[in-house]
Amino acid sequence: MQFVTKRERSEEIFESVMDSVERTCDLSLTSVMSEYQGRVVVDVRRMMCKVLRVLFDLSYQSIGDLLNKDHSTIIHHIHKHDDLYVYDKEYAHVYDELLLDVKQRVRAITYRPVKNGSIKLREIYSSEKEVSLRSLLIEGRVPLRREFFCD
Repeated sequence: MQFVTKRERSEEIFESVMDSVERTCDLSLTSVMSEYQGRVVVDVRRMMCKVLRVLFDLSYQSIGDLLNKDHSTIIHHIHKHDDLYVYDKEYAHVYDELLLDVKQRVRAITYRPVKNGSIKLREIYSSEKEVSLRSLLIEGRVPLRREFFCD
């Protein structure tokens, strides 16, 4: 049986997410990893952070290591993503496309046992929490963040 380390598995996951980013957002790895702070690039980084956290259950530190960012930056990106997903329809549409593409790619990844722990894939289809929040927003009722985004 072939084992991989957590780091190797994280890198494999990152590569599949990056492939999806390149396909759906038309943005290269070089752009995402650069220090450039343009809106489009930062939004894609936010989406990647959310996907890596929610879908693959990676720690903030692991995501930060993959993106060469501090864990507190990752926390900020994820919180900002939650706000943008609700209020920015274009952002939400791009994120949904990215999430769908990542899920399709994940099914193709061969899973092997992981040495010293495991990385779990949580099946979340379009995140019921975000969909519920969006429907309440349309009705004119905006709940507290805590009701929908606490794990």
